[in-house]
This record gives sequence, C-alpha cells and structure tokens, in this order.
Amino acid sequence: MKADKIIKNAKIFTSNKNNPMANSLVVKDGKFIYVGDEKGLANYEGEITDLGGKFIMPGIIDSHVHITIPVGFEYAPMGERIEPDGKQAALDMMADYIKKNPGEKRYRFYMER
Repeated sequence: MKADKIIKNAKIFTSNKNNPMANSLVVKDGKFIYVGDEKGLANYEGEITDLGGKFIMPGIIDSHVHITIPVGFEYAPMGERIEPDGKQAALDMMADYIKKNPGEKRYRFYMER
C-alpha cells in the first residue's frame, strides 16, 4: 500500500498500555495506519525517514476549559456555587448575576451539574 509517510528506527510512545512502545509508523491521508515494529513496514511503500533512535510522543492538545477552575497564575475565589440544568440555564444564571452586580472588574462562577 502506498503511504504518505513512513518512519522507522524511532522510539515511539504509543499510549497503549498493552504495547507502550513501537519503533515504526506509517501515515496515510493524515491518519496513522500502522504503528509497530519494522517487520510490519514490508506492507507499505513510500519515502522512509530513519529517525536514528529519536523519541516520538503523541501531541497533547487541550482545547477544553474547566469552568469550575480559575484560569491564570493568581489566586481567584470561586464565588457562589450554582447548579444549572443545562447550557441555557447556566447562561441565564450568569446574565442575571452580571445584571444584578454591574461594574465588577471580572465575574467568576463555580458551576456543577
């Protein structure tokens, strides 16, 4: 099978507890289609990159926010704990609080569901 990228001779952390390390991988159309040992590369063709034993680790991409945790490097009181029943209820509670407490430098909400 034709591959976009073939990497061998690497130390690859897989995040798989049953097979935590591999030394080769194959990518096609932006997806890993093989991660394992170099014997498995026989099924693929394409340009091979030899990493000379360098380490590869999956990227850590954190694109979410915990609204119950203050963000930043300063101490921030959590404020009043509220328990909304869904997204719209949370937005309504925040809007109501801001309306009743205008002009604060910042508003903090501690929400649980």
